[in-house]
Amino acid sequence: MAAGAAALLLGGVAITAVALSGDEASSTAGTSTPSMVSALTTSPAPPSTKPKSTTPSPTGAAAGKTPLIEGYQVVAAPDRGAAYDVPPGWKVATETTIGGVGEPPGDTVIGKGYATDGRDYCPGSTRTMSLLTGSKQTDHAAAGAELGTKAARLAYGGATGTPHPAEPLTSIDGTTTGMFTETTGTAPTPTPGCAPTFAIYTYAFKGTKDGSFVMVMIADTGVPDAIDPATAKRIFSSIRAL
Repeated sequence: MAAGAAALLLGGVAITAVALSGDEASSTAGTSTPSMVSALTTSPAPPSTKPKSTTPSPTGAAAGKTPLIEGYQVVAAPDRGAAYDVPPGWKVATETTIGGVGEPPGDTVIGKGYATDGRDYCPGSTRTMSLLTGSKQTDHAAAGAELGTKAARLAYGGATGTPHPAEPLTSIDGTTTGMFTETTGTAPTPTPGCAPTFAIYTYAFKGTKDGSFVMVMIADTGVPDAIDPATAKRIFSSIRAL
């Protein structure tokens, strides 16, 4: 999978992921992913134990926020009104960063609340990336399948992703219920040392207006430290109002 400024050659096609920041990101944000404030309630989250000492200190809007998952770190997207948790070893981008896959302003799967794991674990590739985006689909299962197959095509050289049956998923704090979908496939002619397979995990739930908000995780699989469905669900279930 290509990430950041890197490009991964898959089947002879360069797939470049987006990682804009600062003013550049703000100018391209548009209205594709509106505020999540009214989609997520502001009910107090249940108390959690103190994070392990290895958890990175949160900055920006995440500062002072306790992760719902012990030992994880908080990813904050202030202009989406949302936060979620990722493992301590992940790299959390700045809050103004727009990340994802594709070539803007054309076909893309991009969003904020961007975090990655395993950059350059193999030549030119990032093992896992996650982001918050949206879909015009009001059917949450359809929204997840749509973004899963689209992300597969963009991230893996035109690969065909196969969506598995959607499953209901409720957030840890009990305020968000949506549909979890796993879309899997095979990476065409991966670079030696890179993953032979992939999974696009999505969690779609009610948006502020027509459509769905969708958490997207693009993951290389079949390699050490790959994200499995259970871990993806755990991360997705930490979504809450910021």
